[in-house]
Amino acid sequence: MSDNVYSTICPGCNFGCGLYIRENGNLEVDFRKSSPANAGKLCRFGMSLPKLFTSVRSMVDGKETTPEDAAKEAAKRISAGKGSVAFLSLGNTTGEELLAFQKIAESYLCTGANFEALPKDVYQTLSVGIPYSEIEAAKHIVLFNDPYEQYPLIVRRLLSAKKKGAKITSVWWKDMPLADENIRPADISKLQLTKDSLVISDFHPLSDVEQVKSVLKLAAGAKVTFLKPFANSTGAYILAKDAKQKSLVQLVDDINKGTIKTLFALESDLSALIPSETLSKLTNLIIQTGQASSVKANIVIAHEPLYKKKGTLINNEEEHRLLAARARADLMRLASLQEPNSISMLFKN
Repeated sequence: MSDNVYSTICPGCNFGCGLYIRENGNLEVDFRKSSPANAGKLCRFGMSLPKLFTSVRSMVDGKETTPEDAAKEAAKRISAGKGSVAFLSLGNTTGEELLAFQKIAESYLCTGANFEALPKDVYQTLSVGIPYSEIEAAKHIVLFNDPYEQYPLIVRRLLSAKKKGAKITSVWWKDMPLADENIRPADISKLQLTKDSLVISDFHPLSDVEQVKSVLKLAAGAKVTFLKPFANSTGAYILAKDAKQKSLVQLVDDINKGTIKTLFALESDLSALIPSETLSKLTNLIIQTGQASSVKANIVIAHEPLYKKKGTLINNEEEHRLLAARARADLMRLASLQEPNSISMLFKN
C-alpha cells in the first residue's frame, strides 16, 4: 500500500509551523525543513498530532449515521431554532470555510475574541503580526506571556535576539529563565520603551480585555505583536472584523440565560473554553469536525481533518496554504455554498 503524504501546518497555534503528515496505516509526522516559520522544528504538541487526528464518526443523538444525514438533521434543528442559534468557530480551519461559515452565521457569530470591547482602530494590530525576523533584530523585547508553555518555537527567536545583544524583559507572574529582567504585571509602569522596543503578548478567547488595552497603551511608539492559539486565528479575525460578532463571554452568558439554545461549533473543541454546566443547558450542541472532540454533542458531522483540506490559512506573519492554492473563483464558489465536504453541505438540502 502506497503512503499518502500531506504538506500542511500544525493546528496547535497561529505560529504556522510546517510539517508533513503521512498516512501508512497509521499517521506519522515528518519534518518540513523548507517551512519559513519553523525550519523543520516542532514542539511537543506538533509531534503528538497523530493522537489528535483520531477517526471521527458522524452521530445523531448517540447513533452513528452518514455525514449527509447528520448534516440534514443539523439543518432541520437549526431552522427550527431560529432566533436562538449561535455559530462558533475559533479559527482551526481554512479561510474559505470560515467565509462560508460567516455567511450563514450573520445572526450570531462568535470567533471567540472580544473585539466589541476594543477600539476599532486596533483591530488590524490584533489581527496581523510582524515578521518573526524582527524579533531577532529587536534591541529590547518585552514578553507578556510564557513562550515555553504557549508558543515554544518563539523561544529560538528570542534566544537568537539575545545572542545579538537584545535585552529581554518578562512581565509575568513568575520569573522566566531567559529574561534579563523579570517584573510583575502590577509594575509595568516601570518599563521604559522606545521605538527599538518590541512587545509580544497574546490574544485569545480568554484574554482579559483590560490587559490587552494596557499592552496596547504601553506599546504606543514601540512595535507590538499578538500571538494566537489557533491555526487560522488571524484568518478568522480578518474575515470577521467587519461582521457583528459576539465574544465568548457573551456567548456563555446567553446560553446560561436561555437566550441561546442551539450552538453550532465548527472545528472548535469547547471543553477548555465553555463550562460543562453551561453546555448542558443547550437543547442542541452540533459539532462539525475532522478530529475527536472531548465534549458530548447531540450531532457530530464528520468531515476531512485539517491536514487533508485544500484552502488558505494565515499565520501571524505570512500566508500559508494547505496543499495546492485555490483561486479566488474557488473561494467564491465555496462562499456561495456549492462546495461539498465543507460547512456548505449543511445547507444544500
